[in-house]
Amino acid sequence: MRYNLEAKRPNETKTTVNLVTYILKRRVKLGLGVTIPTKYWDKKNQRLKTPTPELLALQSELNNAVQAIGVATVKKYNTTLSQLEDFSKKVWRRGLRFDEIDGVFLDKYRKFRADQGVGVNTIQKDIAVLKTWLKESYHRGVYENRGWEASFFKVKEVEVEHVHLTFEELELLENVSLPKKNKNNNDLIAIHSTRDLFLLACWTGARISVMSTAPPR
Repeated sequence: MRYNLEAKRPNETKTTVNLVTYILKRRVKLGLGVTIPTKYWDKKNQRLKTPTPELLALQSELNNAVQAIGVATVKKYNTTLSQLEDFSKKVWRRGLRFDEIDGVFLDKYRKFRADQGVGVNTIQKDIAVLKTWLKESYHRGVYENRGWEASFFKVKEVEVEHVHLTFEELELLENVSLPKKNKNNNDLIAIHSTRDLFLLACWTGARISVMSTAPPR
């Protein structure tokens, strides 16, 4: 993702930093939640100048904020866009217009996503993104629709039960006897490696994707 960093309040003593990028061909500003002393901001190189331990720590915090917000935001926006395009073809039967988005629209969209087997919280995340776009379009003078202020746009997530394995179940999985040969008498390696990686990820908290790419030791 291409982006620029800019001081939000360059004429004040302290300022937060915004990440400015283009999402769906629109210029978007995203606050990074990092406050810096304005006089040390290097506008040309988009970073802090005069490295001191304090400023280096702030720069590290800024770098982490950029990394966290960039990939996740773009992925979330693109996912929502893809679902809205699918919804417009299969249900809405015409192009989407921000000035048509109301309670009826959201009810139809929620049902469309629910019919896909998607959970309530996932649907509400779509609604939150749509609310952000609608609010931005209003403030930019693109549309006059202020539906994002209405109660039907209020994002409500529900508590879900996080399914997990117990220590006893992990021990059972570790000790279970898996077949070593298939019906053609070939060695079964993948099933054992998969179990080992899964157990290692459970005990260490590492992602499976990280464990599967780690070099053998």
